[in-house]
Amino acid sequence: MNKINFLSLSLLLTLSSCGSHHGKKDRSIASIGEEFSQEMSVLDSNSQTIALRICNALRSKRSYWHSSVKNKKATFQLSSNSCSNEKFDKELETTVSSLRLSDPIVFDSLSTDYYYKEVVTDVHGPLKQVCPAILGGDAPLAFYMDANGQDRVYTQFSRIDSGSDRLILKYAELNSDDQQEVSGYKSYKSVAYDIVTTSKDSTFLGSVSIISEVEACEESGRQEEFSQILKSIL
Repeated sequence: MNKINFLSLSLLLTLSSCGSHHGKKDRSIASIGEEFSQEMSVLDSNSQTIALRICNALRSKRSYWHSSVKNKKATFQLSSNSCSNEKFDKELETTVSSLRLSDPIVFDSLSTDYYYKEVVTDVHGPLKQVCPAILGGDAPLAFYMDANGQDRVYTQFSRIDSGSDRLILKYAELNSDDQQEVSGYKSYKSVAYDIVTTSKDSTFLGSVSIISEVEACEESGRQEEFSQILKSIL
């Protein structure tokens, strides 16, 4: 990576972390306990516009990374604060890897630390059920079903700045009222992906600059937090 590209990424990450477009309050994705009704609704027009921009960037990234970014080194800053108040903050170096075009691209390493290993694209990762519909001109539902077939994953799209957008996934489980009747869904986990959607550098177009995760602990009122910040791709 040349000096200009490195400085551009550094500026991007600085703005994503604490820039003028959104302060610390806006960086919070905590929505644990948020309740949703059982109604079926599609993404609104603004969300569809942002989702289309994200999916187009992720599709371009998938094509370019398979051909030109494989075997490059991607470095992340990992931070965590667990339910038991154990904290870690460390740097992780990975290798961008994929065996076949049909396989997910991964950030490969020998580390046993928790991190998001699979590279987010339009066909792999959290939008694999959303992007095909959006890119096909359809309006997807505002949620999809989790792998267990019971929990819902609600999608929320927002603009961060002129070069990036945010996807927030809200994992919600069935919620019952006092009579044990299902009243809707209640969130227990949120994951935010800050995605580069405008860039002259094909390496960074569609890249996830920051992943922020918040999940409820069994102990009432507590939550664990995790973040994964992209520092460089060389």
